[in-house]
Amino acid sequence: MADKTGAQTTRKQEALQVEYKHDIQQLDTQINQTVQQHAAAIQKMHQERVQELRDLVTKKMQIEKDIVKTTNELREAYDRSREIFEVVLDGRIEDCEKNLKQLKDITEETWDHVEESQEL
Repeated sequence: MADKTGAQTTRKQEALQVEYKHDIQQLDTQINQTVQQHAAAIQKMHQERVQELRDLVTKKMQIEKDIVKTTNELREAYDRSREIFEVVLDGRIEDCEKNLKQLKDITEETWDHVEESQEL
């Protein structure tokens, strides 16, 4: 009977070892699947972030192009305005010079008349 009990114990131990190895293999498979799923999720998130960054870089480049375009338009508008201002200013200066010359001539004539009238 001791042989039967020893043989049963041995079979139970072998069955437990087989079951243990099977459980270990299942856990190992589950861990590997979880790692692969996690790696796939990380890869997907990484690709999404890279795409977001690409989109942001594209937007940034467009904004910079718009800034350059607007700056050039402003410079051209400033140059045109400055040219118009200079033309107007030159015209005003000429008008002022003419008016000053007329005023000088009138003043000289007036002084000449004053001096003539004082001599009489």
